[in-house]
Amino acid sequence: MPASLFLYHPILMVGTMIFITEGIALLQAPTLPASAHKQRKTWHGYFQAIGLIVIEAGFTAIYVTKDRNNKPHFSTIHGQLGVMCVMWFTAQAIFGSILAYFPRLVGNISQKKQYWNWHRQGGYVLLGLMWITSQTGVRSTSMLALQRDPILINFHWLALGLVSLGLLLPSTL
Repeated sequence: MPASLFLYHPILMVGTMIFITEGIALLQAPTLPASAHKQRKTWHGYFQAIGLIVIEAGFTAIYVTKDRNNKPHFSTIHGQLGVMCVMWFTAQAIFGSILAYFPRLVGNISQKKQYWNWHRQGGYVLLGLMWITSQTGVRSTSMLALQRDPILINFHWLALGLVSLGLLLPSTL
């Protein structure tokens, strides 16, 4: 594929997947001392902030590319899921930041715990949706045209399976 702004899109989105998956995996230890859990929450915030910057850059790359080429936006399932993921991730990041840095805005301790639970569950659902969106991306017409060996696309399913196992089976690292 010739060099173009479009190439930044898949590269940046791979980076996004690494940062957000790792950011969520950090919090999967079953039991941690309070100080270690606090430190992991801080790193979770860093990973998610970097992931947010990278996803916004990847979104911008594809949006500008389509604009320049007079192609329709969000005309595929990948594009529709993608824009939904970008909006949800942005909202999730804002909500998590409010809970972490401005907890008085959400009320008392029990309300904050309930909101943390919503944030956590919403993050899991979003992560799954983002992996599904990436599945639709690697199967897009332009990406399939670049595949030298169609069997290699199945490794994406392997990655998804390993991520799922990692999130379902908490580690003690």
